[in-house]
Amino acid sequence: MQPLAIGFIKLSFLFFYRRIFFVYKSFQVISLILVAITVAWIIAFFFGFTFACGINFATNWASLSEIGEKCGFGFMATVVYSILDAALDFIILILPFPWVSFFSSLLVAAGG
Repeated sequence: MQPLAIGFIKLSFLFFYRRIFFVYKSFQVISLILVAITVAWIIAFFFGFTFACGINFATNWASLSEIGEKCGFGFMATVVYSILDAALDFIILILPFPWVSFFSSLLVAAGG
């Protein structure tokens, strides 16, 4: 369930950004691309974690040694999930910076 919760939080930030920077067409395009990437990330990791041990769902709540034995990829999915989660968080965090700096330079030029 963690990919769903974290993924929807990422989407809420992206849609919030889209409401703030709606006047910039380039921002709208880039944010839509990030929305698509985030939705793909949610779907991939939700089903990846759900079926990590095949249809043996009880193994997901077993001991770490049992997960390592019975699941094909062991903990590799968790490592990949963590890396991609951090990278996507960083990209979403810095997404509005170019438009904020452009807007602040317009305010300075206008004397505000």
